Amino acid sequence: YMDCGSLGDLLQHLGPLPQECIGAVAKQALLALQYLKERHLIHRDLKPQNILLNTRGEVKVSDFGCVAELQDSFGKCGTFVGTVPYMSPERIHGNEYSFASDVWSLGCTLFALSAGFFIVDRAVPTDPRFQRMQQAQAAGESTVRAIFGLYNRPCHLSDSLVRLLDGMFAIDPARRFTTDDVIASEWM
Repeated sequence: YMDCGSLGDLLQHLGPLPQECIGAVAKQALLALQYLKERHLIHRDLKPQNILLNTRGEVKVSDFGCVAELQDSFGKCGTFVGTVPYMSPERIHGNEYSFASDVWSLGCTLFALSAGFFIVDRAVPTDPRFQRMQQAQAAGESTVRAIFGLYNRPCHLSDSLVRLLDGMFAIDPARRFTTDDVIASEWM
């Protein structure tokens, strides 16, 4: 039914996608996250390969093998599951995870689709891109623009997408955008 394959397939074959295409996909993926949140579930492995697309532009989130139920909006990682470049810092460190973890993963997905590369290899202090994220956030700078700056590349993303991604990449999960914040963002 999902005859276009995954967003990972598209990214691999086409490279970065136009922002207007990503927006339509992101809205549908976000609605899937909202659906899970309403049921106190977290996906824990959201990435382009787990977001499927058909020729009618319909999106389906797949691979629910890592889904966990949350109590009181947070939970403790019992097992290390997911795909490392899309894991939030708190998940990698085995700390409590929350709905904010899926927001981070969706941000990583949006960044990869629009920029054509991962924002980090691993959200840990030894990763140079994560170090740059920490520095930018401590200085009140844009996380996304700082990452592009590491490569001496101009950031071609719209200001509204940069603001959205910056909110989704708050290292402190208490400061990270919620799914409601993402839905209400100018770019969405």
